[in-house]
Amino acid sequence: MKRPSDLPGQVIHELAHIQQARRNPLAVVSTKSLLNWAIYEGSADFIAFTINGTSSNQAAHDYLARNESALWCEFSSSTELNSNSNWISQDIYGEPPRGLAGIFGFQIAKAFYNQSQNKDEAFSDLIELDYEQIYLESGIKTDLLNTCL
Repeated sequence: MKRPSDLPGQVIHELAHIQQARRNPLAVVSTKSLLNWAIYEGSADFIAFTINGTSSNQAAHDYLARNESALWCEFSSSTELNSNSNWISQDIYGEPPRGLAGIFGFQIAKAFYNQSQNKDEAFSDLIELDYEQIYLESGIKTDLLNTCL
């Protein structure tokens, strides 16, 4: 959090994590793979963005936008890695910025939400955290398989 105006978005993000833990505690503790961690963090960030219009990590969004095509293919080949990878723990002021995995998760959550006919149900699914369902129904996995061969 860089400015006081970032506080509402950060609070909503953390409240989303609390709801995730209450609704599906097993999913929260199973964030050991990079993909699960990305969706866990990214869905909370997407929920905060949907409610408040801000993201808790704009630097990572900007970095992904500048390097999107190469990074998506690299990410898709890393999804089974341990969640302690550099995708999560890079220096926040370095390149790539810290928390980049969560931005991939944000994009997956956003695509999942946008693909859904029932937005209320999709919002609830992002709290329930069925990682594989969210990833598959987002359409991103299929797009990456076609693009990153």
